Amino acid sequence: LSRGLDTAAVAAFRRGALPGAREALEAQPPWLSGGDLHGYQLEGVNWLRSTFAARRNVILADEMGLGKTIQAAGLLAAVAVERPAAAFAPALVVAPLSTLANWRRELGAWCPWLSVVVLAGAAAAREELKAREGLGSGGPRFHVLVTSYEHCSTERAALRRQPWSSLIVDEGHRLKG
Repeated sequence: LSRGLDTAAVAAFRRGALPGAREALEAQPPWLSGGDLHGYQLEGVNWLRSTFAARRNVILADEMGLGKTIQAAGLLAAVAVERPAAAFAPALVVAPLSTLANWRRELGAWCPWLSVVVLAGAAAAREELKAREGLGSGGPRFHVLVTSYEHCSTERAALRRQPWSSLIVDEGHRLKG
């Protein structure tokens, strides 16, 4: 699962040459490489990292266009890099069906080394993807699974069997009761 990752940067991080999850990043980390983060985005990534390390559930909410997806990508990359390999579990991103391609594109642009799988489409295609990627049956072969609210419902049995490092809900206001 480390293809394309700057393994030297990760090794430096693990040796303590870069800040740990409880320490703020002062500059954009090498594993987030799709462009230049704005200062407020780096601050958001640091906040997400620290709340993840403290095992707190949080809501990242601001106006459209300020980079919440990129900040979430920063968290997903940090979790994959900062956790020991033995503690690895993939992340689950649940988003409106119309935004799944955007999530894949943004994660591919900012974290090209992350293995991102989109669980969508017809039932037969989803079954083939689950088998190929090891979803819910042993070791997953991906870092991030992106799916829609509707597919979460239809695929709940497989999703429940999989331990997740984190859950990101895009457009969370759509969740009810």
